[in-house]
Amino acid sequence: MPRLGISSTPIASGSISGALVLGGISFADVSDVSFGGIPCQSFFVDNDTQITVVTPSVRRAGLYPITTNAPNHPSVPFSFEFTD
Repeated sequence: MPRLGISSTPIASGSISGALVLGGISFADVSDVSFGGIPCQSFFVDNDTQITVVTPSVRRAGLYPITTNAPNHPSVPFSFEFTD
């Protein structure tokens, strides 16, 4: 079973809430993207190696694990730091 994984973002940190492009593998069947368990406001699978998300409005700055869910694909951990 191929692993689903985020391997890059164009920036390592950013302001709370906004658009972000995630690079990785096996994104074609992604059904959910979340940051620290908080679902993204929206997301679009651009292709099998890229997703564009509107990050959730988090309550405070900090490092949040990004998880992606797809049937039969375990997610590889990746984190993003929200700043004020």
